Amino acid sequence: MRNLLLSTAWVMGLYRPPDRRILEDVILPWYASPRYGAVLFVGTRFYTRRYPRIFRAGAFTTVDANPGMTRYGAERHVIARVEDAASHFARGSLDAVIINGVIGWGVDSSEAVDSTLRACRTVLRDGGEMVIGINPLRAETPLLNDAPALHLFEPFVFEPLGVSSCVVTTPFPEREHAFSFWRATSLP
Repeated sequence: MRNLLLSTAWVMGLYRPPDRRILEDVILPWYASPRYGAVLFVGTRFYTRRYPRIFRAGAFTTVDANPGMTRYGAERHVIARVEDAASHFARGSLDAVIINGVIGWGVDSSEAVDSTLRACRTVLRDGGEMVIGINPLRAETPLLNDAPALHLFEPFVFEPLGVSSCVVTTPFPEREHAFSFWRATSLP
């Protein structure tokens, strides 16, 4: 019953889960600063509809494979799977990619995670940053550390939080949401 009440309150805009507060109050404003030019946000739903307003015009792009989610995306929205990002963005053209709540909720296999990381590395500039938010206790969430392409990134300390990863307790069945911060290494 509690989950249903909190979920309903979230949909109505009366409640924000703790992980969303970190994403919306800390992570997104950091990447909306002028130090970052082009930011890609992966996955759109009702709760992402306000995210484009945080960013300057032209700095924020969204991608989602479901055409019905376009209405929750940015002005520049791409209908595609994140694994196909390299078909829609030039090599090294992005400063940051934020993948939150997609791994285990659409990117559901170890192979898909690996393809996602490879695609993100292709479109990120050397030193570009990637934020991954997952529900690590959810059975459907593939293990990020099992992806061979993870070697294309190195963890870094995200300055506003002072950590390279953090786990947030949530009131929903998933119980935890984990953010990790990665920097694209130089390609040979």
